[in-house]
Amino acid sequence: MAKAAGVSIASVSRELNGRGGVSAENSLKIQAAIKAIGYVPANAAQTLSRRRSRVLGALIPTLDYSVYARKVQSFRARAMMKGYSVLLATTDWEATSELAQCDDLVRGGAEGIMLEGNNHPPELYERLRQNNVLYVNTSVYNPEGPHPTIGFRNNTLASRATQHLIDLGHRSIAVIVSKLANNDRASDRLAGVRATIEAAGGSLPDSHVVQCDFRMSSSREALRHLMAQTPRPTAVVCTNDVLAMGAIMECQHSGIKVPQSLSVIGFDDLDWAAHLSPPLTTFLVPTAEIGARSADYLISRIDGVPVIDHAELDVPFIMRQSTGPVEREAPDTSPQSIAATVT
Repeated sequence: MAKAAGVSIASVSRELNGRGGVSAENSLKIQAAIKAIGYVPANAAQTLSRRRSRVLGALIPTLDYSVYARKVQSFRARAMMKGYSVLLATTDWEATSELAQCDDLVRGGAEGIMLEGNNHPPELYERLRQNNVLYVNTSVYNPEGPHPTIGFRNNTLASRATQHLIDLGHRSIAVIVSKLANNDRASDRLAGVRATIEAAGGSLPDSHVVQCDFRMSSSREALRHLMAQTPRPTAVVCTNDVLAMGAIMECQHSGIKVPQSLSVIGFDDLDWAAHLSPPLTTFLVPTAEIGARSADYLISRIDGVPVIDHAELDVPFIMRQSTGPVEREAPDTSPQSIAATVT
């Protein structure tokens, strides 16, 4: 750090320990070097020098969606069972916020951090490495990559959902997707839908893809937009259950029969998914298992126990009554149509 700041080691030591005697100019240089390097001072460094804080961290996008809350609850329960406490931080899907929140977790003494997805700034991984903090990326499975993962292949699941619709005769398929910025899980699901449609000889026009936030009102608006398109979709894949519920609610409000006129698929199998009318076809994402196994992985690594860096979990496809065959239009039996046919 002294080299990066262009000052003496003694000046850095006085600045970090708050002893004074550092000029304003050198203090600014040292603070700039701290920020550039990602150095985490104070009790985190002292804790890590002793090597055991018995603290884990969880860094998630939001608590507004129950999937994340359930994962953190399971992570915390397993950590507490093994004598660890858990610090929690949320990013609101912002990369800059993620870096700041990660620094806070490290300052708090986190020895290992559970992250969501693979899409994180390179600076985040570098700061964790510099501070000897372990981590695991969750809700993804990427054994080809450099980062440990516990989860599943999101594009493969989306492909399976789309193939289910194609097998039912659907050719005009739309997607209601959560915001794609800093969300590789949603991006992978959208890519899986698109690739499967194209493999079947079709296409997914931009007009049939709508991004929205985690509110049902946004999903309802998205469905209204989709049903105003030509051709109208006969099926919609929603990248989470809340979006799917909003779509079904809008169908009920607009007199669109599900699944007769529109099939709807979700992701996550939240507690109420089986109780919708009709019950929702979706994926049973093992959220609690991901949280518990993430704690197990991090604690094993902290204890020096050999552990596999990648774990792919089973995600059952739950077929319920919100999907069905394409409704065939009734033949036109009007006198004009019959006359035209005879002619």
